[in-house]
Amino acid sequence: MTLNDIEREVSRGAPPRIEVHSVELALFVAYSIHDGRKAPVTHKRGKTLNFPSRYAALRAFKATGLTQLEMVHVSPYDEMIGVPSTPGQSEMREVIELADVREA
Repeated sequence: MTLNDIEREVSRGAPPRIEVHSVELALFVAYSIHDGRKAPVTHKRGKTLNFPSRYAALRAFKATGLTQLEMVHVSPYDEMIGVPSTPGQSEMREVIELADVREA
């Protein structure tokens, strides 16, 4: 799914569920969730779309007409101290209302 695909889905009244994962300090990767399956949002040529900042991701998705998405931040703390963690236990999830995102 590309940003253009997302824009089309939004215009049809069926916006996809989008999660943006913070992978590193300056790397944010977006995923569309459909039928419980997660797939990366891509460029037109199929390469995974990533963003250099949280704000860049929010602005790009706001431009598609999407009204909300979920930001996912994962803490590596358990891994750093050698404690196995349960999947999802170290995630912080935040629903973002894109109407609140200001233009630069």
